[in-house]
Amino acid sequence: MIQNRLEIKFMTLVFLAIFNLGFSTPIKAAGTNEIDSYPIGYLVFGRYCGECLHNCVVLFRFEKISDKWTLFADLDGENFPDRFEPDFRTNFSDPWRLEIAKEIVERIPQQLFEAEKEKIRFGCPDCADQCGYYVEFSHLSTGEIRKFWLDYVPAEGVPKEVTDFASFIGDQMRMLRH
Repeated sequence: MIQNRLEIKFMTLVFLAIFNLGFSTPIKAAGTNEIDSYPIGYLVFGRYCGECLHNCVVLFRFEKISDKWTLFADLDGENFPDRFEPDFRTNFSDPWRLEIAKEIVERIPQQLFEAEKEKIRFGCPDCADQCGYYVEFSHLSTGEIRKFWLDYVPAEGVPKEVTDFASFIGDQMRMLRH
């Protein structure tokens, strides 16, 4: 059942990407701003797992290079984010994948944008072998970098928007990898 839903989502995204090639309109962020004016310089997002043997860390980097949005992936990281330098060598910049990355940007919770600390852990990601999600971005206006480790399991003191966002990243990553 889940596999069928993923296939339907995938086929819908492929159709929309092909359809949008001919009727391209700017993607809106946060309901009002175009993606080009969204307040990030870049976005890194992905999943990491502590107790694994291969592909323990899968990260994507979404950024504008020479006035064009790009998406690159590090599909075989072997350690936690922030403990190694990711190698974003796999180009994932096809139109339908860029749309998925733009959706992730649009869904970044306000709590993350307003965070005053440089590094914040929400919940207990990967504490019980459930893996965790990593998000990093730079504020476009200030250049300040923010790094977050997110748990998708609801927990006391963790805003629902943050756990929902972590789950959303997981769903989008499954589509990106197909």
